[in-house]
Amino acid sequence: LVLTRVLKHHFAVPRTDDAESSSFARTPTSTRFPSGHTLAAFTSALVIPRSRRGRVVAVGFAALVAWSRVRVGHHRPADVVAGAAAGSISGACVAALLAAGAPTSG
Repeated sequence: LVLTRVLKHHFAVPRTDDAESSSFARTPTSTRFPSGHTLAAFTSALVIPRSRRGRVVAVGFAALVAWSRVRVGHHRPADVVAGAAAGSISGACVAALLAAGAPTSG
């Protein structure tokens, strides 16, 4: 959440009225770049699952979140690609930190 806020504040790309609106979800009031939903989905997908298979499934669901943000008209593809990249980097870093601090059996 902190990373999303920092990036949105830094880039401050406003949402445009020409974006196709949808009745599926309320129109967000925050800036559009990067996609915070996508960033959070990819971060979670890399941090929460414990197995490789779990991470693959979770990344698949994160990709669906990214697609849905474009589909409902709340983001452009570049927004979700940036969110996925930032989320993947932050998720990989957090996962590595957690793995480094995990006790080893033996």
